[in-house]
Amino acid sequence: MKSLMAIGWFILSLSAYSFTPGFGVGEDLTYSHISGLLTVSCFDHSNAGNAFFRCRGTRVDPSRYSYFHGPKEVVADKIYLESTWQNGKVVKKTKGYDSKRNRSNNPINLAHQTLTQAPLIGEGRNVVRYQFLKKQEVVLEGSLEIRLLQAESRICRDGHIISYNVSDCRNSANICEKYFQRENYCNY
Repeated sequence: MKSLMAIGWFILSLSAYSFTPGFGVGEDLTYSHISGLLTVSCFDHSNAGNAFFRCRGTRVDPSRYSYFHGPKEVVADKIYLESTWQNGKVVKKTKGYDSKRNRSNNPINLAHQTLTQAPLIGEGRNVVRYQFLKKQEVVLEGSLEIRLLQAESRICRDGHIISYNVSDCRNSANICEKYFQRENYCNY
């Protein structure tokens, strides 16, 4: 009986202290170029129109965004991440950290390029240095490797969307994103 209790305490202590910080999506991501043909019918009060777009985008598996998780024993209010891409580019991000949940306050943009935000990682091998901070003091630091590898391109089914916003017939950005979401980013 004592040996069973000792084994139980050993397993509990391992789970409390052996967790390595990292992203919830893991260390290996893939991306695929996606495309598809979209017809949009637009209606607005007295205006109507149609547009045809060849939508192009990128799908990231398992996800473009992920929480950064830390060990249970770390009490921090921020995390600092510095990623060095395979091509030498360096991207830095500082995010709030919730010690009760053992994760960043919000998901971190790993691989979604926007007009206002660079992704944390790029194609190939990325080395991410992390620091957990409490009132600007480093309480834990380390590094990990995360990879973003190219997979086969995918083509979505042809689509048709009815929109009550005439601007959707003039600009493909928002309507193509809606199309890809509806088509589950060509994951059939």
